[in-house]
Amino acid sequence: MLPFFKSKKQNRELELWHEIGQFATDGTGSVKAYENILTTLQSVQDSRAYHIYLMDAAETTLNLENTYLSDDSESPKTGIDLSAPLLALKPEARFQDLAVITVEGSSFVNIPLFRGENIYLGTILCGPVNQQRLFNPELLQEFSLAAGNAIHIIQQNEVLREKVAVLESRNSARQQLRGSTLEIDNFINLLLELALSATRHSSGFVAICDRETGNLQIKVAQNIKSDFEDQLNLSLENGLFSWSPEKGEILMLRDHAFIDRHNVKSIFAMPIIESQELIGIFTLLNFDESVGQSEFGMRMMNTFCDQIKLALQNSNLFGQFTERYLGTLKTISEAYDMLKPETVGHSQLVANIAKATAERMSLPAEKVKSIYTAGLLHDVGMCGIVETSSGMVADFNHPIIGASMIEMLPISEDVVEGIRTHHESLDGWGFPNGLKGEQIPLTGRILAVAEYYAEAIIRKNDSSTPVEDIIRKIESHRNVVYDGEVIDALVSVLRSDEGIAIPEALNSELL
Repeated sequence: MLPFFKSKKQNRELELWHEIGQFATDGTGSVKAYENILTTLQSVQDSRAYHIYLMDAAETTLNLENTYLSDDSESPKTGIDLSAPLLALKPEARFQDLAVITVEGSSFVNIPLFRGENIYLGTILCGPVNQQRLFNPELLQEFSLAAGNAIHIIQQNEVLREKVAVLESRNSARQQLRGSTLEIDNFINLLLELALSATRHSSGFVAICDRETGNLQIKVAQNIKSDFEDQLNLSLENGLFSWSPEKGEILMLRDHAFIDRHNVKSIFAMPIIESQELIGIFTLLNFDESVGQSEFGMRMMNTFCDQIKLALQNSNLFGQFTERYLGTLKTISEAYDMLKPETVGHSQLVANIAKATAERMSLPAEKVKSIYTAGLLHDVGMCGIVETSSGMVADFNHPIIGASMIEMLPISEDVVEGIRTHHESLDGWGFPNGLKGEQIPLTGRILAVAEYYAEAIIRKNDSSTPVEDIIRKIESHRNVVYDGEVIDALVSVLRSDEGIAIPEALNSELL
C-alpha cells in the first residue's frame, strides 16, 4: 500500500478555514476580525487594497465595513487610487459571483461572502487589478466560503456583545439605584471617618431613626466594641441620651453608668434635627483618653449633620417617587383590565392567587410581597401593545415592556423578573425568551400558574366548569409547562377553607 499525503493545496485550504475560524471566535471585535480576514486574503490574492462590503439589515445596500491596504500600497510611485470605489454599493447579482468585475471604471477581484451555500452576506473587492481572470479560483472559492461563515459568526457575536452591553448597562444603573441605601451608608461612613480624624476620637457611630418604627438604629459605626453596641440603648425614653423638641440642638447624656461600665473616657454627640424632630444622632467616642471639644469640632459636626440630613431627604424623596410611580402603574394595569368584560379585575385576581400560593409555599414575607406586586403589574406592558388590523393583539413583547417600565426602580429583582418571565414555560416553548426549567425564576413560575387559574375560572363563569376540572387541566401540564411544586401549593389552597380572595370587580359566583 502506498502512503497517502495531502497535497499542499488541500493543506492550504484547511489552513484557511483554521485561520479564519480563529478570527471569528477570538473575541477581538468585528473591526479587528475583519482586518485579520483581509490580511489572510492577501496570502491568497495579492493586491494593493482590500475592501469588505456587508449587506444591511434591510438587504438593500452593501455598506463598506473595512479597508485594508498592503504594506507597499502607500508608495507614491504606484500612481493608483487605492481608496474604496464607493462607501455603499447596490447589491447587484454580479457581486454574488467570484470574478473580475468593473466598479467605478476600475477592475476588482470580487469575492462573494455566503453563509452556508446560498445566504448572501456581502462581498470583498480586491484591487484595482490589471488582469481579467482569476489566477487561483479554487483557493479563492474556499476562502469565500470560510470567510462568509466566519463573518456570520462575527456578526452574531457582535449582536450578542451589544445585547450584553445593554443588559450590563441596565443592570449597573439598576444596581446603583437599588444600592442608594448602601451609597448613603458609604457617605455617612465617610463623614464619620473625617470626624474621627479631625477630632482625634478613636470610635464613633451614627444612628438614624427608622421611618416605620421611629426607633434609633445604628446606621454606621467604626471601632465600636461588640459588647458596647449590643448593650447600647438608644431609646429617648430611658436610653443613653435624652432629647426633646424644647431642648433643640442639645443632647443630654442620661446613662452615666453605661459610659463608666464600658470605660468611655470622652463622648461627643450631636442630634440631627429636621422640622423640630430628631432623625438621628452623630456620636464620637474615646476609650483610651479624654478628648476635649473644640469650636472647630462643633462647626464640623454641625456641617456633617446637615449633610446627612440632606442625604436622607433625597433618599426619602426617591422612595416616595417610587411608591407613587408604582401606584400609577397599578392604576394603568387596572384600567387596561377594564377594557374588556372578561378581563375586569384580572390583575388583582392573579396577584391574590400568586400571593396565596407563595404563602402556602412558606416563602419569606418580603418575597411574598414582591410576588403580589408583580401580580398586580404583570400585564402593565400591554398598555404599550396595539391591536392589529385584524383585531388580534400581538402581545408577545408585553412582559419585556412591562419589566422595562420598572427595572430602573430600587425595588426587588423578584418583581422585575416575575413580570418579565410570567409567560415562560418549563419546556422552553414560552415567550418572550424561551427559557427552560430552572432558568425561569420562582416568581415567574408562580405567576404563570396563577394567571392560568385566573383565566380558567373567568371562563368557568360561562361554562360552569367545576374547580376540580380546572385543577385536572393544570395537573396535566405538571412539570411540562408549569412547576409541580407551585401547582401543589395552589391546589392545597383551593382545597382548603381559605380559598382565594376574589376582587369585588369580579362576579362572586366565580368560586
